[in-house]
Amino acid sequence: MRRFNGQLTTVSTDKLSAFNTDEYLRAVEWVNRPEDVKLRYPENDNALLEFMRTIPLKKNIVKSPLVHWTVDGALATYTKTVGAVLATGTTDVDIVVEDSYIADVGWTVTAPITGEVMLITAVNNATSTWTVTRARFGGTQAALIDGEELRPSAPVVGERGRAKDTHTTEPGDPAHNYISMTMGKTSITTMQYNAAMNGEWGTWDFLMAGAQYQIETAVQSSMIFQHRWTEASTAGDFSSADEGQVYLGAGLMDQLNNNVMHLGDAGNSFLYENASEFMDPMFASDLSANRKVVYCGPSIFANMATTTKQRPEDMSIDIKTGAKEFEIMTNGGNTVVFRRVNGMDGRLSQLGIVLDENNIGASEFEGLGPQWFLDMEDNDSPLERIAAYFMSWGIQIYDRSTCGLMIGNINPLLK
Repeated sequence: MRRFNGQLTTVSTDKLSAFNTDEYLRAVEWVNRPEDVKLRYPENDNALLEFMRTIPLKKNIVKSPLVHWTVDGALATYTKTVGAVLATGTTDVDIVVEDSYIADVGWTVTAPITGEVMLITAVNNATSTWTVTRARFGGTQAALIDGEELRPSAPVVGERGRAKDTHTTEPGDPAHNYISMTMGKTSITTMQYNAAMNGEWGTWDFLMAGAQYQIETAVQSSMIFQHRWTEASTAGDFSSADEGQVYLGAGLMDQLNNNVMHLGDAGNSFLYENASEFMDPMFASDLSANRKVVYCGPSIFANMATTTKQRPEDMSIDIKTGAKEFEIMTNGGNTVVFRRVNGMDGRLSQLGIVLDENNIGASEFEGLGPQWFLDMEDNDSPLERIAAYFMSWGIQIYDRSTCGLMIGNINPLLK
C-alpha cells in the first residue's frame, strides 16, 4: 500500500505518472469506483483498547498524574526454598525461604514431597532464614531442591499451653502508576475541505478517522509495552518547545512480568493441561472474578482453539469489542475466555494477556478523555484547517496474582 506524507489534494500534479499523461484520453474501466474507496480497518484491531475503555465500575476520573492503590491479602499457606538444601545428616540447618513470616519459632514445617516434618528453632526475617531441626517429628531427612515447597504445620504446644508467635499482613505494598497523555494532529486546506467529493477519500472526515485510528493503535501498543517514566522536558526533547513534565504510565507487560507462562520457542509447551495449570492459581484470590479473559494475538488464539478442539460454531463475538472469542473450562472448573486481537500481529501474535475484570482499573484526567481539539489554525496559515486527537490513559492491576502473561517464542520482550 502506498504511503503519503502531507496534505491530500486533488491538484497534486507531481503525482501524475507517464501513464497518466500518455493515456488521459483513453476510456478507463474501474473495478471499484474511486468515489467508493473507504478507509479499511483490520478487524478487531483495537479490541484491547476498547476493553480498557469499557471496564465496568473501574473507570477512575483523576485530577493528578499520579495514581496510588494497594491490595491486602492473607498470609500464604506455604513458601519455597531459595537454593537447594542437602541431606547432610546434620540436625540443625539454616534454610533460606521466599517468605519467612508465615511461621515462627516453635512451629513445625513439612516438606509434602518427602513427608519430612521439621521444627523451627530460630527465625531471621531480615535474611528470610529459618533454622530448623531436620526430621524432628518423623520422616526421613532428604535433599530439598531449589524451589521445594515447605508448608507450615501446627505449632507445638505442651500441656502448659505456651502460645507461639503468629504474624499478620499489612495492607499490600503501595503501588502507583502515572497517567499518560498523547496527541496527534492532521490538517486540510480550505480549498480541499470545500471540494465536492463523491466518496469519502480526500474529505475532512476521512483524514480525521485515519489520524484517530493511528493514535489509538499506538496507544494500544503503549498499554502493553510502556515503562513507567517521568521527567522534566526541555526545548528539543520532544518538540521545538519545552513541554513541561512528562508522565508515562507502566503498561501491562511491566505490571505482569512476575506471572508468565512460556510456551516454548516453537509453542511446544502449548498444551491444554499446561494452560489449565497456569490459569487455575489466578482464581485463588477472593478478589478474583469468576472468569478470566485472555487477549491474544492470532497465533495464540489459533493454537488454543486447535488444542481444545474448538469448532467455528463454538465461537462467538464479544459485544463490547467485536472480537472473536471462545470459552474453555480448566481442570479446576474455572472459566477462561480467549479473545482474538488482530492488532497484536507480528511477534505479538504469540502473546496472550490474561486479565481479570475485577482487578483492572483504567484512569484518565478529568475532562481529558478521548476527544478532538478543533480549529487549531495557525495565524500564518488562515486557509489551513488543523485538528488534533487527544487521549489520556492509565492502567492499574490491583491484585497481580489474578492476571498474567502467556508468551511463545518472544522471550526478549521481557528483557
